[in-house]
Amino acid sequence: MSGDLDFSAFSEDAFDPKEWVNTALQSQREANVTADAHASNIVLRLQMFIQVVNNELESTSMQVVQDMPRIIKSVDVVQQEVGHLKEKMGLVKRDIEKVERDTAQSMSLLVELDEVKSRMVATTSALQEADNWTTLSEDIDAAFESGDLKTISSTLLGMQRSLMVLSDCADFDQRKSRLAMLQDKFEALVKPRLEDAYTGHSLEQARECVVMLKDVNRESQIQETYIRCHKKRVLAGWAQLCADDALGLEAAVATFYSTLSNLYTQESAFCAELFEGASCVAEMLCRILDGREPSLEDVVASDLQHGADHLQRLISLYTLTEGFLADLGANDGGVVKACYKPFVRFQVNYKTLQTDALNETAAFTEPDESLGLDDTVTHIKDSVPAVFAALETSVTRCFALTRGLAIADLISCLDKFAGAYYDRISKCLPGLRGQTEKEAAAAYAESGDAEEWSQTRSVFRLIEACGAMIQQQNQFETALRKRADGKKEELLKNKLDYTDGSGEMQEVYHNCMRALKKRGPVLSGAAKKLAVLNNSVHSYAFATVLSPLKRKLADLGTKPEWKDDNTSGFSLSPLGYITQVGEQLLMLPQQLEPFLGDDSNAVTAAFRNSKLSESAGMVSEEGGVADEWLSVVAEGVMAMYADEILKIKKITANGSMQLSADIDYLRNVLQALDVSPAQKLVHINQLLSVEKAEFAAFANDVDPPLAKALKSMRSF
Repeated sequence: MSGDLDFSAFSEDAFDPKEWVNTALQSQREANVTADAHASNIVLRLQMFIQVVNNELESTSMQVVQDMPRIIKSVDVVQQEVGHLKEKMGLVKRDIEKVERDTAQSMSLLVELDEVKSRMVATTSALQEADNWTTLSEDIDAAFESGDLKTISSTLLGMQRSLMVLSDCADFDQRKSRLAMLQDKFEALVKPRLEDAYTGHSLEQARECVVMLKDVNRESQIQETYIRCHKKRVLAGWAQLCADDALGLEAAVATFYSTLSNLYTQESAFCAELFEGASCVAEMLCRILDGREPSLEDVVASDLQHGADHLQRLISLYTLTEGFLADLGANDGGVVKACYKPFVRFQVNYKTLQTDALNETAAFTEPDESLGLDDTVTHIKDSVPAVFAALETSVTRCFALTRGLAIADLISCLDKFAGAYYDRISKCLPGLRGQTEKEAAAAYAESGDAEEWSQTRSVFRLIEACGAMIQQQNQFETALRKRADGKKEELLKNKLDYTDGSGEMQEVYHNCMRALKKRGPVLSGAAKKLAVLNNSVHSYAFATVLSPLKRKLADLGTKPEWKDDNTSGFSLSPLGYITQVGEQLLMLPQQLEPFLGDDSNAVTAAFRNSKLSESAGMVSEEGGVADEWLSVVAEGVMAMYADEILKIKKITANGSMQLSADIDYLRNVLQALDVSPAQKLVHINQLLSVEKAEFAAFANDVDPPLAKALKSMRSF
């Protein structure tokens, strides 16, 4: 038989017979032993193990049966002893009750005697303290005459103890009043010595004075004296700085902050040893900052009555204050509020300050009427970066003085400022149009057709300026929104600082929150005025581009060719006026290229935001804004040509064929420019070409007023 069987598994709680049998059968066996023989071996061993267990159980049971009488006897003995113990405890309880009954009267007498003794001791102590009060009361005058502060302090301390015992005396109030008077007198003697110790930073002397004042219940005067000592000196220095006319306000404030910073550094170390903390230093700074006479707020208000650039001067003072707090490293909320409190009045009135600051900027002045067209446009174009630089400066100033709190007032000011800028440029447009027409007429009279497009350059530079305004306003609004949103969390975190003050500051805070929540254009009013300006400039540019073409078509209705009935030598070649129009249209891409090239982002932005872009026909995506402009101009030329044709009163058959040939020429030019002819012009051409018999059939597909006009023109 090979392998050992695990009989210990039978004693386990989770014993599984099937698992044990499978394990035993799978255990290693000798090679010459069959499975049945191996199973028989296991069964035999299990039977032997069962026999062993049975023997052990029988032996244990016999032992328990033999020991039972002895165990029962031991239990009986224990029960008897418990009964005897219970009887003895009852006897002890009765003895205690008897003693209590026999000694109750004696104990009562002892308690009464103890009370009498306590009263006698208290009476003796009171008599001693009364005698001590009398003695000390006599000694205190001599102590004051000697000037020995320690003797005075110890005497007053003894009188305080005596007075506590004599609280039931009839003259207690008189004694108390006398002691208070003596304590006041002692305090008056100690304070000069304490102030000298504070000023001279004599730690040992200060500690002596502090102990003496604490002994006489004048502890509240310790730090009060300390604050008053330094406050008086520093505020005197502030008054001198304000009275010095030769010293500017910024320099005076800087000097004052330097004094406070040095004071804080020196006194923090001194107070940490004397008072076990520097809390009184922070309190001292608050009292000094609030106690300035004249106040910083009044000094600043008086200073701002003179000179210009008020906002920047305020920011300089505010920056000085921020630097002072940073150098100070004080985290005390009271100090921070005391430093910023003088600026609240100006933060609340930020809108007025910002408006004045913007009015002082010379970012744009209306051009002189004596300037030529090109110089005027240059003046307007050069003003764009200056105006938006002023807007950026305003944002920087707002965050510098109010940390973004006055964002609502800032937006209102900038909206009005930018809107006024766009309005002033809009007012210049009528004058510019007049100059353009005047200069164009002069150029045509001097150089003829060669200079017909000379005014286009200035007009498209004006469009470029509008595009720059649109781009920069969009960029400015995005940057402002991002910066304001970045401050939102800080403003919400410090909500209590802004809403725990005056009602005006609370209103500023709530306006700020509303502005931050608002979506859409930041400068909404200015954006609308910019849109009006942009559309006006594009209308101006469109009229300028069409002007030389309009001149070619001006006398179309009175040409003699429309009345010619002579068929001899008649030719269907296009007339000169239309070939000139066609040539100028073919030159138009070349004329527009300098303004509408790949790098003309500003012109593109302006065109995309104009109403003129809505009237552009379908053009290829590759052509971009250049093709759109070409389409718009071509549409304008065709509309103008159609209107001029309808001014012809009567036209002969030869005239109709000539006009149709002119229209076909223009259609060929437009086809070369990838522009589709206008439907109205196509209908006119059809009605000019058909015979009288066919006219009515074609007229059914044409706008009735147009058909009626052509019918009258051809005398059908």
